[in-house]
Amino acid sequence: MADINSAESFTKFLRSKNSSLQEIINTCQSAIDGNIDIYLPNTSIFIFNLLIDRLNDTKAPFGNWKYDPQVWQLLIKVYQSTPKSQCNKLIQKIKLIEITIDIFKSKADSQLFKSLFDVIKMVTTESFIDIDEPLANSLLFAYLSNELVLSSTMNLQWNELINDIYQIGIHKSILGISKKSYSKFFQESPIILKYLTFTTSPSSSIFQSILITRLFDQEFTTNFISNLETLLKNQSKTITTDSIQLLFKLIVDNYANTDMTICEQSYTILITKFPNLAEDLLSILANTRKTLTHEFALGIFEKETTDDSKINWKMIKYLFELDTKLAVESADFVTTSTKSHKEKEGIIDVIGSLVNAYIRNRDLVDFFTNVWPKAIPISSIWNHEKVISVIADSIKGITVRQLSMILEHVDKIEINNVKYPIYSAITKGLLMSSDNIIDNVKAIILSKTDFFNQEKTEELWEIRYYLLCLYRHSYEFNSSLLTQSTKSKPKNKYYYFLTFRLLELNIIPSVPEDVQSEFISTILLPADDFLKVFQRWIPVITNHFSSGSIQSIIPKIADHVSELDHYFYEHTQLTSALIQHIAEHIEEEWKALEYVPITT
Repeated sequence: MADINSAESFTKFLRSKNSSLQEIINTCQSAIDGNIDIYLPNTSIFIFNLLIDRLNDTKAPFGNWKYDPQVWQLLIKVYQSTPKSQCNKLIQKIKLIEITIDIFKSKADSQLFKSLFDVIKMVTTESFIDIDEPLANSLLFAYLSNELVLSSTMNLQWNELINDIYQIGIHKSILGISKKSYSKFFQESPIILKYLTFTTSPSSSIFQSILITRLFDQEFTTNFISNLETLLKNQSKTITTDSIQLLFKLIVDNYANTDMTICEQSYTILITKFPNLAEDLLSILANTRKTLTHEFALGIFEKETTDDSKINWKMIKYLFELDTKLAVESADFVTTSTKSHKEKEGIIDVIGSLVNAYIRNRDLVDFFTNVWPKAIPISSIWNHEKVISVIADSIKGITVRQLSMILEHVDKIEINNVKYPIYSAITKGLLMSSDNIIDNVKAIILSKTDFFNQEKTEELWEIRYYLLCLYRHSYEFNSSLLTQSTKSKPKNKYYYFLTFRLLELNIIPSVPEDVQSEFISTILLPADDFLKVFQRWIPVITNHFSSGSIQSIIPKIADHVSELDHYFYEHTQLTSALIQHIAEHIEEEWKALEYVPITT
């Protein structure tokens, strides 16, 4: 510290351009603490005024004071040492908001931020902050643009302080937000969007709320589209695709219920600049479960189907979800397209959307009687297991009368290969239907027993299995079919399921050893849903499988030991076999022990 022995030397030293900032800070702190032997009335006020001058200074050498955390710490100390009657008046002389904006734009120093926010919190608590709406916007955007704010999970209190100050500025305007101010905020909004897509801060919702309140202000609804167009015209090269997707999601969230036209216009504007986002943005629209205008949906559909070899089936799926009329009108197109695109997984999803469109239009009977029977001969995709499952799910929503009409029509179909998938969907769907529907169509369905008991027809095993689940002994299954099929060693999983169902109903006494072995090797062990299949047939496996067959399953069960529930451990034979397997392979399986319940 310099040789200070008088008030004059003290003040001269503090105001000197040649004194180092660190020495000035140390001297001020010593003076406030009473460790300098000079007589200077109102020392704290002098230092306070010095800090006001230096912090407000924008030129060298004093313009850099604001970037030193210790300066802000000193300000807190001098504030607390100044009489209340004067400190609040003095603190208002500091251009705190302007300085803060400058710091956010210039620095990314966590210690500086901490000291600065300590001052901001002190001022908001002990005094007040004077800020208008334009300055509040500048503060918000400067803060959210800061590299440190973008790259880390910031202190929750900092976000809350910025929001509190921002709200002061917004609510200060007696006349409300002007059209000009709305447009200016709109053009700066990518800063908030970028922050929201970058941050993992739990308090980011604070700023999303601000964005929603400002962008979707009902007073400026008529100005939204023009501002969006201006935004993309000026910033399409700098705004990120993540920001565009978030913006569109917010548009849909806030306008879908009241003005779908704005959503459609926004979609068109956005994909014009970002064509690669067409699918992602349409999926956001589809998630609303709202209906598009037919003209809008048709326009996209026609564009997507111009080149048959480059159809984006996900886009078609979303369009069908958004416009059921378009879906129904396009049924022939989908049917024809499956002939050349039968390997495309996306078409299965499109068929699902098509079925749902018929359901929503209350016209499922037409799908079963006119669309599906014509489509099945065109492509095998129409009797794909996933397609049958989707269609089966629709059965629970139709009436007895409708289902009776469908069954009557199916009976008239001359091609058996067309009948099989339709009957599969109906019987599978009945498993999820009410007892009333199941009982009311029982007579119609069981009247076709001779058809279902045809020989050498692999497609019928699934239907037969469902019939045994639905109608038990009322369905007179021809057990001789099992013997005939055993000789041909079928690979259809429903043959085995039906066999096990017959065991459950005590229609057959046992499962041959070779059938057990085939089921385990070809169906159970390779199954993607191994545990689901295994748990369904635990009683059959326990009571009818040989010990050798059970032993062949145990290693696979050990792989899923963490997923087993108490139902498994209720079967002593299985539990003993599992524990024995773990004991014999303890080096590989010792971790499995922690999942095996021990009872005393």
